[in-house]
Amino acid sequence: GISRLNDIVMITESASADDLGHRIIFVNEAFERITGFSHEDVIGKSSSILHGRNTQKEELVKISQALKDGRPVHTEVIHYKKSGEEIWLELDIVPISDDVGLNTHWVAVMRDITQRKQTEMKIQQLAFYDSMTGLPNRQLLIDRLKQRLSSSSRSHHSGAVLFIDLDNFKSLNDTHGHDVGDMLLVEVARRIVKCVRDSDTVGRLGGDEFVVIINELDENLRDAAVQTSTVCEKILLSFKESFVLNNYIHHTTPSIGVTLFNHNSPASVDELLKRADLAMYK
Repeated sequence: GISRLNDIVMITESASADDLGHRIIFVNEAFERITGFSHEDVIGKSSSILHGRNTQKEELVKISQALKDGRPVHTEVIHYKKSGEEIWLELDIVPISDDVGLNTHWVAVMRDITQRKQTEMKIQQLAFYDSMTGLPNRQLLIDRLKQRLSSSSRSHHSGAVLFIDLDNFKSLNDTHGHDVGDMLLVEVARRIVKCVRDSDTVGRLGGDEFVVIINELDENLRDAAVQTSTVCEKILLSFKESFVLNNYIHHTTPSIGVTLFNHNSPASVDELLKRADLAMYK
């Protein structure tokens, strides 16, 4: 009966084959059909044959910990087909014991949940990212800023919020149309991202308004201000080079407003954004 299930069934020895896997002694037809590995490819091999680049290490650790303790485990992990294609599998692993209660084998039942994961990711993308530039949208920016505020009160690092607005953006849209305006926004997003570190966040509030959250600045606000102005200089410099939009050469400058925060300045997210916005108009 096991061989005809839609669910993948894999049985392994309980002793580890290597750091991350156990020796496979049985796979059903669904395993062969879904993973593309034949029976011959995997019998006697470690179950880590299914792991790859994006397989979550922390989930593997969680699994091996549970197996060491002889506990059943339920999780979702990225696996790889024989072709190298990524799939998401939902795993249920239970220990099988012999008559004296010694754990001799593991039975893993796995379900292909790739489609569900892709749908979830699309929904996430729509909810939290701006579809045009691919940057975090207002919602995600506000979430990140909340996190930063609470982490700066723990770590005592300061942070900065930059409000960036494009000068004369409206006239570009009016004279050259929204397509050209959109091309400018996409290119601006790219340039701003290049000016900050990976740990910083660049987002688009809407229209031609961008926000940058700079993390891990010096605790001393004066030093933090110097570090922030360096980033602003970099951004201003990145706008010096002209923008080529559909054969049209465009020059634009940004207005940047800055507000700093640290563990001593208990401001709300709204307040910080307001201050940065005000600073920009000055």
